[in-house]
Amino acid sequence: MLLIKRISIIDFIKIIKVDIVLISSFAVVVGIFDQYEFLDKISVPIGVTAVFGTAVALLLGFRTNQAYERWWEARIIWGAIVNDSRTLVRQCVSLFEKNNERYVALVREIADQQIIWWAIVKKTTFFSQGH
Repeated sequence: MLLIKRISIIDFIKIIKVDIVLISSFAVVVGIFDQYEFLDKISVPIGVTAVFGTAVALLLGFRTNQAYERWWEARIIWGAIVNDSRTLVRQCVSLFEKNNERYVALVREIADQQIIWWAIVKKTTFFSQGH
């Protein structure tokens, strides 16, 4: 289950404005150094950049894979919780005696407890942090 949360461009820029300023400042400083030939004296062998580039690519790939695995595991667990809640209410409907005068109240109470449980989870966990 994916939650679609739309963020406007203005809100997105407000969130990353500090990063934009820092990266732009760094780019301007490097551009000035290159313009006035301060960087001409620095020489980096091609092998060093190739090794570091490969290492960074592998690390980013492993990190992305690990994040996806965590998301997928959480999705599986959440699906199991939802299915177990539905199964519990379904079993209550089929197992309680229908000729009992409290039948509807008992089933409703179990369903309400599941709804209350969901509200508590939503209030006290990841969902309440604005993600």
